[in-house]
Amino acid sequence: MVLATTCGSTGTAQTTAEFSGRVVDVNDAPLSGVRIQTSAPVADSPHGRYQAIESIQTDAAGEFKFESNDLPNHPIIGFKKEGYLDRWITPKGAESVTVQLHQPFEITGTVGDYKGVPVTDAFVTTVALAEDVFPVLTYPSDDQGNFRIDGLPSLPVRIVVSTDSNSPQLVTVNANNAHAPLKVRLLPGRRIEFFLKDEQGNPISDAAIVSSKWRGHGGIQLRGKTDEQGRCVFRSAPADEVEYRFTHPEHSETIASFSATKDVCEVVLEPASTPTEGIDSGTGDFAYQTLHLCEPDGTVIRPLITNKELLARYCRHGSPNISADGSTIAFDARELIEGYDWTYGHVIVANVDGSNARVVSDGMIPSLSPDGSHVALSRMPKYASKDGARGQSIWTMKCDGTQAKMIADSGAWGVHWTSDGQSLVFFGGRDENGNYVRRNQLRIYDLATRSIRAAWSQEESPFVSMGFHFNLSHRGRLAVINGRRPDGTTAAAVVDLDQGIDSLRYFAPRSNGVLPVVDRTMDFHVSNRFVLVTSGEGGPRHPELWSIHGNSQPLKFPGLPVDREVKDSIITLDGQHLIALINGKPN
Repeated sequence: MVLATTCGSTGTAQTTAEFSGRVVDVNDAPLSGVRIQTSAPVADSPHGRYQAIESIQTDAAGEFKFESNDLPNHPIIGFKKEGYLDRWITPKGAESVTVQLHQPFEITGTVGDYKGVPVTDAFVTTVALAEDVFPVLTYPSDDQGNFRIDGLPSLPVRIVVSTDSNSPQLVTVNANNAHAPLKVRLLPGRRIEFFLKDEQGNPISDAAIVSSKWRGHGGIQLRGKTDEQGRCVFRSAPADEVEYRFTHPEHSETIASFSATKDVCEVVLEPASTPTEGIDSGTGDFAYQTLHLCEPDGTVIRPLITNKELLARYCRHGSPNISADGSTIAFDARELIEGYDWTYGHVIVANVDGSNARVVSDGMIPSLSPDGSHVALSRMPKYASKDGARGQSIWTMKCDGTQAKMIADSGAWGVHWTSDGQSLVFFGGRDENGNYVRRNQLRIYDLATRSIRAAWSQEESPFVSMGFHFNLSHRGRLAVINGRRPDGTTAAAVVDLDQGIDSLRYFAPRSNGVLPVVDRTMDFHVSNRFVLVTSGEGGPRHPELWSIHGNSQPLKFPGLPVDREVKDSIITLDGQHLIALINGKPN
């Protein structure tokens, strides 16, 4: 993006931002008529609102040029064309960009063993090679060995097919072979044994061994822990080299590559120069629940908040939210004082790495403006009544706690900022006739006109009541909601706020008919292809990444502790970290 300073007719200096480039399809052919849009903050707005910048379209050569006095330093630019997947980018540097749009596609195939017998429940793992933040997904093969992959953003795709007893096979799918069904044959697995020891030769037990790369990329899934003798065996390794990560809380991480061999692979782990902080156990009370910074697979790095004094005081966290530019995080927290329940919550804002944490206001379920300069939140009457609110209410304010403005009261709750900065979404409150609004619909507050409209009517709502942990996407204007249906069952769905109830798509229940979503924080992956939820299936609560469009298996986070509840999880927008709420006390 190029910045140029010019002199206006009044003699006042103006800075014009110029952003140009070309939009093409998967074959590098130009795409005309692509709508390009963005928004920018309004100077001195009391609510921190954004306004839309007039959209443009690509010409016959697929080229475009954005020129505006209003573009922020790091704009989020959206590209939309019917029949293609939406895409968003943030320009970096001054160079012209080439943006590739993709049409929805699927990949099909069959998995068999070396004799051609169909393999059931093989792991068909995909890596989108052109998308840095897109997660690694796994699709199962059925009882005939067939698999179907959809919901992927772009080609090329690396596919690794494996089982617990076969060597993995690798296929790269590109525009040339994406339409032909794949036939994958698996060979018997190779055995590889590891022995981990310290510098004195003593065995290291409970060390984690995880495959990280095979033939230059991820996708291979070998994972285990050493036993009391420091040993770990895999029986489904490939014959050639695999890069492995070896970790233990008291030792430095080691990365090394090994091939399957008859010899035992010995690895020496050095003492950690700085011991890993790990899980914050705090007081040991089950109510002590704090946010943690984790690796993408859930391996805990440290408590998120670096201010130990603040962390010790406000140590029951919840409802984390990241700004659309990825810079800032907000969450609610309260003190562990007898008699203090959730209504005593306060809102904390910090840099996304946990630094510069500060208490902004009383309140719950915060949501940040796109640039992290303002926060919207819900307030209880015990605090907000002194400011003129009736009952539960929703507010905006700067992230230093100043310029607090009430948006709605009389039961309004659960406010969230749209990623374009132009609207606030909530439920409850009163309508224009003074009637209470049932909590089975979302309401949209336009920050420019200060008017409220319903995303859908109460009568057409598929829910009798909705959970208050709905959330909005970091790109576009999608909402994820959950609630109770008229037949008494629970359901979760994604809906486009501007298209209304006709765009609603339900998440499919499990094979047993149960949808194991817990009414906790739900968060969109930045790709808009997945939602991170808290599942209550199979033991302690834990996060899972659910596909909105595809049929992939829910993505779990095997590095998270299995003996503690983990909930209210979100993924940083660069895809490099999971932020999760972890109980201080094991179950």
